[in-house]
Amino acid sequence: MKYFLKLGIIFGLLIFSILIHQLYYDETYVKPKTTVAQETIQQEFNSINILPGSIFIKSNQVSKARFTNVIGEYTTNLSYDEFYKYYIEETKKNGWILKRDRTLGKYRELEFLKDELYLRIGYNLELENHDYSIAIRWDYDEKNKDYLIPK
Repeated sequence: MKYFLKLGIIFGLLIFSILIHQLYYDETYVKPKTTVAQETIQQEFNSINILPGSIFIKSNQVSKARFTNVIGEYTTNLSYDEFYKYYIEETKKNGWILKRDRTLGKYRELEFLKDELYLRIGYNLELENHDYSIAIRWDYDEKNKDYLIPK
């Protein structure tokens, strides 16, 4: 019985020390990178002009220890062709590279890369006044960067 108690205490201390190390690592190494990325994606987001005639709905920025993103939502009565032409040119002049153009149900998405940043512009095909969104994301974890290499 004493053996299992000692083993449990050792295992508990090991888990505790791993958690403390992870928190220390996130605070001293990851958080500063996330802060810089947060500023970068906000600048990138602000550099993308919205589609003329669009109506702003809302925007949101989320930052955690290991990722950050910013999302803007809008509505337009312009066709997808007009939308597509505008954002292909707008993103190109800002240095974004188109990696994928796909349809997901009632949405059409354009996905772009720039350095370690991911940009997604989505357009609702079904509504008369088409909702669309612009989202830019940065992620610290390599395993979560699979979206950077669309298949």
